[in-house]
Amino acid sequence: MGTTDYRYPYQSVYADNFFCHSSYNSNTMDYDYSMLHLSQQAATGSTNKISTIYVADREYPSGTQALITGWGLTVGGGNNLPTQLQYGYTNLMSAASCRSSWGVATITDRMQCAGGSNAVDACQGDSGGPLAVYDGSYWVLVGNTSWGSPNCDTGVPSMWSKNYAVRDWIYYYSGV
Repeated sequence: MGTTDYRYPYQSVYADNFFCHSSYNSNTMDYDYSMLHLSQQAATGSTNKISTIYVADREYPSGTQALITGWGLTVGGGNNLPTQLQYGYTNLMSAASCRSSWGVATITDRMQCAGGSNAVDACQGDSGGPLAVYDGSYWVLVGNTSWGSPNCDTGVPSMWSKNYAVRDWIYYYSGV
């Protein structure tokens, strides 16, 4: 935890519990939320490489720039995972725009669409990674990588779980 090169972990903390949203549907990927409970608190602060991030308390408009990071594939269909944490910027999309790519019934109120139009995108192995927006003076966790094109096609948008939609669930299981 707290590293940009997985070969050199900054901090190791075990998970002692796992929570999956009770409404999760593996067929539709609706309610794609899960959370680990750490066996001890991770060290944070100005001298550590881990910092606090806030869970979104509102929806952000289409076109808002967002940061994505992950350890997943950089090319669809490949099998080489990077040793360095990958990152890029993409833009949030409205559900209506996203439905034109994926279909009306596919996108729910708990999904945040981003990318498309050959933008930087997530790929296999990035699941659970952050979709974060800089909101003036702090980073806000808008969503977590959920699903997208099986070939990591940057021409279509990908989906992140929308954290604002289940904020109470996140707070309940995180204990904050």
